[in-house]
Amino acid sequence: MDYRAFAIQFINYMLTRKHAWKIEGVSDLPKGAYGVLSFLYYHNNGASVGELTEYLQVTSGRTTALLQRLERRDLIQREQSTADKRVFFTFLTEEGRRQVELEYERMITFFTKRFEKLGEEDTHAYIRIIKKLFD
Repeated sequence: MDYRAFAIQFINYMLTRKHAWKIEGVSDLPKGAYGVLSFLYYHNNGASVGELTEYLQVTSGRTTALLQRLERRDLIQREQSTADKRVFFTFLTEEGRRQVELEYERMITFFTKRFEKLGEEDTHAYIRIIKKLFD
């Protein structure tokens, strides 16, 4: 049985849900950071604070504080909109892109080990139940 394939399937599923950032605990990033970074990874045109706040389902103040921490780590950069000076768009830096890929591999390893412990039948049941909860 290929538990790594199950881990990839599970993680990819969770990343399509707004609750993807809640699968952290595998990472040394601040809480919510992987959600921001992965959202930006798949939205190359950047995102506003409002879009990120909606995705993470947190307050705009929490999103702003998180963005400041990520910017200090050189994982993101923010640029002011030319159309509306009140709006800033957030983009991944190369280091941010590398971090997303590293964290993705960490999650695969983490869930592969857990699924190996569960065994094939329980892994199928776990994924089925998670999908039922989030769909």
